[in-house]
Amino acid sequence: MAERSVRVWRIDLEAPAPPDHDLKEILATDELARAARFLREPPRVQFVRSHAALRRILAAELRTQPQELRFATTAKGKPFLTSPREPTVDFSLSHSRGLALVGIATGGRIGVDVERRQVRDELEIAQRWFAPEEVRWLEGLAESDRKRRFLECWTRKEAYLKAVATGLGGDLKSCVCAPGSDDETGCRVVDAQHTWRLIPLDQPDSAGCAMVDFEPAEVAVRDFEWGSTPEAR
Repeated sequence: MAERSVRVWRIDLEAPAPPDHDLKEILATDELARAARFLREPPRVQFVRSHAALRRILAAELRTQPQELRFATTAKGKPFLTSPREPTVDFSLSHSRGLALVGIATGGRIGVDVERRQVRDELEIAQRWFAPEEVRWLEGLAESDRKRRFLECWTRKEAYLKAVATGLGGDLKSCVCAPGSDDETGCRVVDAQHTWRLIPLDQPDSAGCAMVDFEPAEVAVRDFEWGSTPEAR
């Protein structure tokens, strides 16, 4: 990957894929143990496929084999590569109801998030977890628009918290979403040390984004296909 670049893959977890037993062969013991904790088959299959796709994508970028990758986590739970050691490469994975995003960045931190779920009580959730200005903004929207904007806000917040390695244990109010000048959801972040760049990845049936703490020289987004080498264009 070029310096200061971002690559994102969309993964349809319900599309035809190799048999699960083949995908499990490239996963580590701890990943298999986590997969086994899912009592229902659909979530278990989607976990296996999303993590296998992450390994294939990273392996293609780093010119190694998927099963050779080794991971560890920070004290706050953010995964990072230990083998091969690539301190300039950061990555993030998110999946929701049959859709996954994998983001890889060189030159800084990245977090990705995707949501497909329907939320009935978005204002109640916002009043509890969002900043006051976000609540006022959502309250002023029509109900049909509010649901979509709520999910956009949520993905921006979670992507930011993943990037800074706090996950949802962090302060949801540290990332404040507001309508942008082009009537799209923008994002400004309370972080004096970094200027965060939002890469929207919203689709008609999902909200999603990547968040990075640098200005990338290159951003590439593409769909992941099991039958081809994972290359971003």
